[in-house]
Amino acid sequence: MYNLFDLHCDTATEMFAKKQFLMSNDLNISLNQRRNIEKYIQTFAFWTKEDENTSKPRFKSFTECYAYFMKECIKNSDSVTIIADKSDLEGIKSNGKTGIILAIEGGGVLEGKPENVEKLYKSGIKMITLTWNLKNELSGGVLDEVESGLTETGKSVIGEMERLGMIVDVSHISDKGFEDVCKTAKKPFIASHSNSRALCGHKRNITDDMFKEIVSRGGIVGINLYSKFLSEKESTTVSDVLAHIDRFLKLGGEKTVAFGTDFDGVENQLPAELPKLENMHVMAKLLEQSYGKELAEDIMFNNANRFFLKHI
Repeated sequence: MYNLFDLHCDTATEMFAKKQFLMSNDLNISLNQRRNIEKYIQTFAFWTKEDENTSKPRFKSFTECYAYFMKECIKNSDSVTIIADKSDLEGIKSNGKTGIILAIEGGGVLEGKPENVEKLYKSGIKMITLTWNLKNELSGGVLDEVESGLTETGKSVIGEMERLGMIVDVSHISDKGFEDVCKTAKKPFIASHSNSRALCGHKRNITDDMFKEIVSRGGIVGINLYSKFLSEKESTTVSDVLAHIDRFLKLGGEKTVAFGTDFDGVENQLPAELPKLENMHVMAKLLEQSYGKELAEDIMFNNANRFFLKHI
């Protein structure tokens, strides 16, 4: 048995798109796969797929996906707890349920309206990834042809999130946007699903300096299992995952490194040994063999749990 706190998956979006169920499905994550996991907390991110498209009703797209997912949570209320506060997190230790943290991937869902932040907060959303890959009303994205940083709206949104106690997530943001978040944010922020750019040069990954900045602020970084963010090779293994963890640990990340698997968001381009949630025991065992039980448990669960207990 092992514990797992995953900072990011796209399962809720895929469930809605394919009309799949939370308990059992053919996706990377389903509740019936947690057999070997003692304590399990999963962040489910809602992604509109049209983050930067101002002609689309992105907030409405979110509400439709959200409503579908919440019905599934109600249906499985004997097995899941929506994490609302610190007491819910602490309760996972004893109640045996899967803890669910609700998040947004892509701040374009706000449609440029900072007042929508509070609407999301009242819906139980605890974290917002400010951009997806391209520019939206908040900031430039990591794959824009012309790089740009935070807009004034983006700065206002960060202020509103911090006022309410929501967590700012910088995965997917442009390098300039990252710099601006550092200047704007007064509280720790996270990169929920980003790897080391020093090991794999994809711009979705973060530089050593970015990682050290997050460490210095008391944030966390989730290791992404997407093969394209792990290596430039055609296929990857758990050794590639371990290399990114090792890089971050050598930068002082013992209390910073966590997992943000990106399950159900990467077209099944995953390490050979980690095709689904039920296979994460392989990672837990490898970490314990490589770093010992205490550090392995920190990476698999404790670092993320400690952060959320402090900041949720």
